[in-house]
Amino acid sequence: MKESFSIPQRLKLLKTIVVLSLIISFCLSYRLWLSDRFFPAAPLINFDLTFKPDGILTLLSCLCLGLSLFFRFERVLLSISLLFNFLLILLDVNRLQAWFLMYNALLFILVLFNGRIDNPNRNTVIFICLQLLIISIYCCNALSNFNVFFGTDVLHPFLDKYQSSLSTRQMAFFTQVGKLLPLLIFLIGVALMFPIARYLAISLALIVHLCLFILLFPSSTNLNYAAWFVNIAFLFVLPLLFLGETKQRYFSWSVLFQKPLFYLCITLFFVFPILNVFNREANLVSINFVSYSESQKLSFDFNVNNNLPLFVRAFLNEENERAELKHKQWCLTELNSSLVNHPQVIIALNNYVQNQYFSTVKELQFNQ
Repeated sequence: MKESFSIPQRLKLLKTIVVLSLIISFCLSYRLWLSDRFFPAAPLINFDLTFKPDGILTLLSCLCLGLSLFFRFERVLLSISLLFNFLLILLDVNRLQAWFLMYNALLFILVLFNGRIDNPNRNTVIFICLQLLIISIYCCNALSNFNVFFGTDVLHPFLDKYQSSLSTRQMAFFTQVGKLLPLLIFLIGVALMFPIARYLAISLALIVHLCLFILLFPSSTNLNYAAWFVNIAFLFVLPLLFLGETKQRYFSWSVLFQKPLFYLCITLFFVFPILNVFNREANLVSINFVSYSESQKLSFDFNVNNNLPLFVRAFLNEENERAELKHKQWCLTELNSSLVNHPQVIIALNNYVQNQYFSTVKELQFNQ
């Protein structure tokens, strides 16, 4: 990265990359943003509306994002888009996807950049806060993976896809190497804090994202398309934020500690995510790639197989007169997104199955 590539230029280019990445990710996970679907929404706030505004809000958000690339009032348009995105999360907490949080967090900071170059210290503070956000994504994601759920929920299911083409010795080797991945991610995040180690950290990070880009390429077994695409975005975001001269010539560190934005970023992107590592619940103010918790089973005493839509029946496992719902696979297959570990999602799924069952019974009684 050339030293002549100034911070304002980087911020403008970064804003374009984030906007385009968010629009593309909306398209890749379009079922998640529609109201007409089988997988039930889990609203945080029950709005008394005669219609479901999910699709309209999504289109308006994409429209504002697209217009911000061409019109002068880009900060206003981006702010409106952020508001629509927040409403979309309130309508369904399962939209609290890691990539969605990351893009919106980047936009939240970028909105504060007014495009002027007469105050280099202010631009540098915004730029450093963006760097802190990316560092927190690596560090907090790694901390979330330092548990037994990483092996059972992520590593083993992923390696099982290649079990037929790998020998027992190769599977054991990749399993041991895979367990070191969280440590590598954490070290990359820490190394990004120090200019002397940044080139090595960026090189390792780019290699990791390239490997994930290849291994998670969309297929019948890799259905989370937006999570795959985020690796492409990182290939552009990392060099923009960390390569070359990343401070203005006359920048003073004392300015950083005088800005409320710095303390807000530390709280939102470091304090809250680290706290959530311990309680392991998705949170509206946490910037984590994934939040692990114990796999909660949804089983029902009655036979619901004949009362659910044909598509949903494929995710029922009936044993001993009980029907267990494979809700994680259902969410991934239909919405092309990971299931968010939030109590409201489990409640919505339970209500959905019971309502399907009881509504059928009432209908039969009424017809009699």
